[in-house]
Amino acid sequence: MSMEALALPTPEKVGHSGNMSYSWTVSAVLLVALVVVVSGQRRPAPSFPSRTELELALNNPSTVRKALICIRGYQCKLPYGQLLRQAGPELIMTGRCPFHVCKNRREQELAKWMILKIQEKYPELFYNAVNDLSRRG
Repeated sequence: MSMEALALPTPEKVGHSGNMSYSWTVSAVLLVALVVVVSGQRRPAPSFPSRTELELALNNPSTVRKALICIRGYQCKLPYGQLLRQAGPELIMTGRCPFHVCKNRREQELAKWMILKIQEKYPELFYNAVNDLSRRG
């Protein structure tokens, strides 16, 4: 099959009455191609919060309460809820952030710093989370 046979018709070849049909067909093909490409892509993992974001969160007792709920595995709607559920239990129980979550030294250090600050500023909430995670095994 030649390349000319594979080429899409141009509006001139289709004629005036086919222009509308040609546009809709091309639009539909492009839309389907876009949907296929987008649906095949994975959602990017949320990035790690900055030190400033962590400091703001740590100064808000309500946010810390919600974060510890996320860490304990319950439903939450915090911006970094997924990260908290993935890293929090190991961070609290072992002091280490899983490598699939904290991908570099900076993130490891920020995660440890955050858990230590929660323990320091909100000891009752922190130890309630420790006890709950210990019971779950």
